[in-house]
Amino acid sequence: MKPKNLNQKTIQKKPAVQLPKFDAYTWWKDKNTLLMAALMVVITFVVMFPSLKGEFLYWDDDVNIYENQNVKQLTTENVKKIFSESVIGNYNPLTILSFALEYHFFGEKTFNYHLHNILLHIINAFFVFWLLMLFRLRREWALFGALLFAIHPMRVESVAWITERKDVLFAMFYLAAMLSYIYHLKLKKKRFLVLTFVLFILSLLSKIQAVSLPLALLLVDYLLKRPLKLKLLLEKIPYFLLSLTVGLLGIYFLGQQKSLDNINYSVMERVLLGSYGLCAYLVKFIAPYPLSAIYPFPVQGKFGILFYIAPFALIALAVLVYFAARRSKAVLFGSFFFLVNIVFILQVVSAGQGFLSDRFSYVPYIGLVFMMAHGGEWLADKRKKLLPMIGIVAVAMVLFYAGYSFNRVSVWKTTETLFTDVLKYDKNVSVAYRNRGNYYRDHKNNDKALDDYASLMRITPNDPNAYFSRGKLYYEKKDYDKAFNDFNKSIKLDSNNAIAFSNRGTIYGTRQQWELALKDFNRAIVLNPNMKDAVLNRGLLFYKLQRYDEAIKDLDHYCTLQPGNSKAINLRGLCKVNKQDYTGAMKDYDESIQLDQTEGNYFINRALLYSFLGDKVKALADAQKAQQMGIKVDAAFFDKIKK
Repeated sequence: MKPKNLNQKTIQKKPAVQLPKFDAYTWWKDKNTLLMAALMVVITFVVMFPSLKGEFLYWDDDVNIYENQNVKQLTTENVKKIFSESVIGNYNPLTILSFALEYHFFGEKTFNYHLHNILLHIINAFFVFWLLMLFRLRREWALFGALLFAIHPMRVESVAWITERKDVLFAMFYLAAMLSYIYHLKLKKKRFLVLTFVLFILSLLSKIQAVSLPLALLLVDYLLKRPLKLKLLLEKIPYFLLSLTVGLLGIYFLGQQKSLDNINYSVMERVLLGSYGLCAYLVKFIAPYPLSAIYPFPVQGKFGILFYIAPFALIALAVLVYFAARRSKAVLFGSFFFLVNIVFILQVVSAGQGFLSDRFSYVPYIGLVFMMAHGGEWLADKRKKLLPMIGIVAVAMVLFYAGYSFNRVSVWKTTETLFTDVLKYDKNVSVAYRNRGNYYRDHKNNDKALDDYASLMRITPNDPNAYFSRGKLYYEKKDYDKAFNDFNKSIKLDSNNAIAFSNRGTIYGTRQQWELALKDFNRAIVLNPNMKDAVLNRGLLFYKLQRYDEAIKDLDHYCTLQPGNSKAINLRGLCKVNKQDYTGAMKDYDESIQLDQTEGNYFINRALLYSFLGDKVKALADAQKAQQMGIKVDAAFFDKIKK
């Protein structure tokens, strides 16, 4: 019997990837699915809601946002710098640009920053829901998996910490790229492939962790039963090349910041660190306790027994995955999705204060929630009598994680609450004492600040930042002798602290040691040409030394760094008077008075200039205004301008 003739066009149109029974590719047409998505959004928002009351933290929020000049002034030049510079060794320009836009429109109102983090996280949860349906999970189990992702306590750090915008932003583009790629496989349209690559670029510009996407796409090929041919690898070459480029760039910036290999572990110890870290992330997925913002590195040569057990535990786990994967693609996919997304951040090469971070699990846990949801669906199908019990367990897990996360969010409210929580589990975390001490110092709780600085010096007696932080406290209390001693110690230990030089220069100025003050200001400005305080103070010093040209140059620079500062503008006017630039001086006096009409010295300075120029009427008006503000005006001057 001859086979029927097949239409060639019909064969070509047959989709390479078969649709699941429920059409996840057009799920938005189904009302029940929309209701599920809405329920997930509401639950996620409620759980993360307390973060809206959070403050900026004394932990990277400063350098990333409110002290970052590229963020505080949204100019073309600063946008170029955002895309060409790193921030404390991290290259995530799109994230920094998002901060710049927020600062431009909302200033330092932290509510808006937190709200945007929550919204981005909700979008990611929505994308996970969508992906799980495309991975052929039924809607109710896709919802369960997406909820586990959204409200898991390990998510809190990424959402509640403003600086970790990079997690939720990179993940949004990362997940969107995966969705676009799956639609490309289904519809065979190049625009989806182009969109996937563009989204990959955006994800990389948000956080370097996105380098794992090419491997994740290969896993998607495997799960959706694409034929395992060389073509799969070849079509991913542009992705791998881009990952390699950005990865090397990230290593370069970390090296510039001296963030790599900050602890000299042996090769074996690094393997133990990586093995233990991998096990810890797996355990914390099921039992996320205890959680901390910082998990300090273990002392070199004094690893606990669990570090030595970890490699063997991983071998046993690998054997279990191997046998389970022979029956289920889901197990292999979920396991490897977790692995390829976590392997690059296991701190085998150490960078930072800790070897674990809750935030690093943000995307990797998607593999684990997929396995758990798939396992729940499989068990429900195989053991229908257990369906009520399975449902109760699933709901209980969601409620438990939701309550835990809701409480955990409050830990991230302030610098004090965060680092007090860190010190609950480890009393020797130096960064916790330093940051909390700085918080107490700036909130005028000096006794607590000094206690924290004492603890910091006990742990790290040769830490220049310890002496600098305490010196800054004494400096703000105007206890200049103690501040001077601490700045000296800080500078001796670290000769690259611009603020320490600037503050010590100011102390030299109070002692009228002009040349020593100038030397320190010069050093501070060499280290940081845009350090406002140093530039202004050097300008003032040049004025005192009657070096008016240099003073004007510094004050011009300062006014570009801090536009609208009336004191700097008025001081520049005084310099111009001494340079006999009376037109320029008058312009500066007018501008300073326009900016601040409550400063009597501005009026008396302008009165003197009006008098010198022969305009006695205006001179008298300004002199009377200054006198009304409490400025003592010489009677002889009044006599002179009244004639």
